[in-house]
Amino acid sequence: MMNWSVKRIWTICKSMNKKKKGAAAIVMVAAVTFATGIFYTREVKTTQTAQTTSEKQTTEERAEETVSAKKIGICIYRYDDDFMKLITKELKNSFIENYGIEANDIFTFYAEEDLEKQQEQVEKLMERGVCGLIIQAVEEAKIPALADQCAEKQIPVVFINSEPTEEEKQRWSEEKIAASWVGTDGRQAGAYQGQLILESPEHGDFNGDGMVSYVMIQGDLDAEDTKNRTEYSVKTLTDQGIRVQKLTEVSGNWEESRGKELTEQALKRYGRRVEVIICNNDAMANGASEAIQEAGRVVGKDICLVGVDGLRSTVTAVRDGNVTGTVLNDYHGQAKKAAEVLMKLVDGEHVDTEYLIDHVKISGNGQ
Repeated sequence: MMNWSVKRIWTICKSMNKKKKGAAAIVMVAAVTFATGIFYTREVKTTQTAQTTSEKQTTEERAEETVSAKKIGICIYRYDDDFMKLITKELKNSFIENYGIEANDIFTFYAEEDLEKQQEQVEKLMERGVCGLIIQAVEEAKIPALADQCAEKQIPVVFINSEPTEEEKQRWSEEKIAASWVGTDGRQAGAYQGQLILESPEHGDFNGDGMVSYVMIQGDLDAEDTKNRTEYSVKTLTDQGIRVQKLTEVSGNWEESRGKELTEQALKRYGRRVEVIICNNDAMANGASEAIQEAGRVVGKDICLVGVDGLRSTVTAVRDGNVTGTVLNDYHGQAKKAAEVLMKLVDGEHVDTEYLIDHVKISGNGQ
């Protein structure tokens, strides 16, 4: 199990030269390589809350025929998602640095959670001559349709983040569809959140009533990550004999503003009964942290807060004591592997139908 204290990670981050290429050039033990490879200048700077329509149109209009040998298409479910911004940036870096793809030959489209729009974007990219596609599906249930759309034109595809069913991955193998999935195990992320709670003071039972009373703030209710992170964070507690009480469970749709709003509502309704807040991602945890501080509650003294993703802003909050801990969703590792798998498919090599990247716990106490 990999587990890094935030102080240790932060020290490494600050010491890195921002112009260096990173951990690939440093001979270190695997865990250190992993940590450094992620945090040196690999964070997307704060941007406006939404990309303007003209910017998106400019990106799509740029996707025209060129004399380049290889062009890559990247399709993301929406623009306004901090974690997917990190993966997208890392994907571009990997294609450029490791495979010699020109920056102007990497085209990124955002579907704004519109499945029909995403399918149109995929078709447009194939018409423009891309040799391979990276797709984060708007809906996991529509992955088979997207895989078939690519297979019809014999375009290799790697799905990221949104997980296809086991039946779908088996179909790729049986029908020899050039497709694969690169992602993480949501069960592991949830289990690590549970461990972070167990490692907190009084195992999260701050009022000493023999029971952990929690608020669950979920992501997209149709996403497998939401289901698995929700289930296994609580299961890890009960497996250790901890009695739990669910005060409320509601979707924040991965959004920071919703995380804050829902936390405010829970604290107002349940007051000091709220001992633990479990968020399915860091954006919502960041929002929850704001609400907790504004309510005069103190993380580590009378409340516990955990997230998932390892956003730099959340790691900072862990360092500062405003978040109990987070679980690193390794965007660097996922992007690097997705690019590697896609280029193998483009070259006609055999690949597995799935590749899992491990999570890493990040806490303020180093346990």
